[in-house]
Amino acid sequence: MSDSSVFTYQTRVNASPAQLDVLDAAARLFNLAEHKLFARIAAGENAMKEKKDFMAEMGVDSRQYNAILILIVFILVLVLVLVFLRDRLQRRLGLFHVLELGAQG
Repeated sequence: MSDSSVFTYQTRVNASPAQLDVLDAAARLFNLAEHKLFARIAAGENAMKEKKDFMAEMGVDSRQYNAILILIVFILVLVLVLVFLRDRLQRRLGLFHVLELGAQG
């Protein structure tokens, strides 16, 4: 029998209140930038054409922009995979339902 342990990793930051305020502000900026970029992509904008303007507007550098874009693309792909799997499961369950009805009649 295999051991299926689950590992959780946690980091505790030993920082002053002022340093924690800076980290909080950076997290809020990253979150806001992620939401704004997602909204623009959802509205049909080309993320790469608008990169320079978005970076200037949000005050992020190229690495931060790319990290946000990769995160958004990952989330969108994940949603597509989940929709595909849900539809596939629904079709299989529907097939089982049809087979059950046939066995009863």
